Amino acid sequence: MALARRPDAGPAGPEYAGGRDGRAVQAVRRECSFVALYEGHALADEVIAWLRERGLRLIGVYNMANDRDGRAVQADFLFGR
Repeated sequence: MALARRPDAGPAGPEYAGGRDGRAVQAVRRECSFVALYEGHALADEVIAWLRERGLRLIGVYNMANDRDGRAVQADFLFGR
């Protein structure tokens, strides 16, 4: 099984669509944010939609980070086929 791991470093890349070596990626673990941390930052809903269009669905959310007021800021998301 091919697994792509990507920190929250901008929009999802082409490796999610089929893998760099041509194998279909079966799972993606990606840090996603609920608030913009910098300009041009893809938010969780955009990443979820982008990956869903490519056949990956959200199957888990882990390690939620909250701000001082208890609002969710970011978490690790797991997507799978």
